[in-house]
Amino acid sequence: MTEEAGVSKGNPKILKKYLKNEILKDSHKLKGSFPPISERDGKVEKILKIKKIYSLSGSYQNLFMIKLHDLSDKPKTNYFFAIRLASQSSDLLVALARDLIQDKTKIKLIQFPLYPSNLRITLLALKKYEVLDDPIPNLSELKALKTEFRKRLVQFKKFLANQ
Repeated sequence: MTEEAGVSKGNPKILKKYLKNEILKDSHKLKGSFPPISERDGKVEKILKIKKIYSLSGSYQNLFMIKLHDLSDKPKTNYFFAIRLASQSSDLLVALARDLIQDKTKIKLIQFPLYPSNLRITLLALKKYEVLDDPIPNLSELKALKTEFRKRLVQFKKFLANQ
């Protein structure tokens, strides 16, 4: 069985090997302890404990991979890819980003401290890595979202300058 075939079938050992050898090859792990992320699944709120956060490089530059451990009844490890929309989040930036992701159901916005020692809350767009949907992560949607977000910020700046 080839590595990509094993990844597409959701084999956890091959998935770990693929992530380590292909995606995390030149990345570096962010240090520090991070608060857990809560996620609503219907009416149930799940707590996702962060195991590791990696800053990716190469073809995945400017992206982060977050490895989470689900603490619910059926514990499992989830992988999320994230792109930083703003290094310091605000209500205005969240409102602009929320308008952009209205129709994108697989992307979520979170305000999260990537570097807890700096006391800055970063605005991130997250996309869950679904092995069954896509064995090799296609993150062009996240990159396009960041580009569109930057365009909206420039338009907003021009609008304020004209007022």
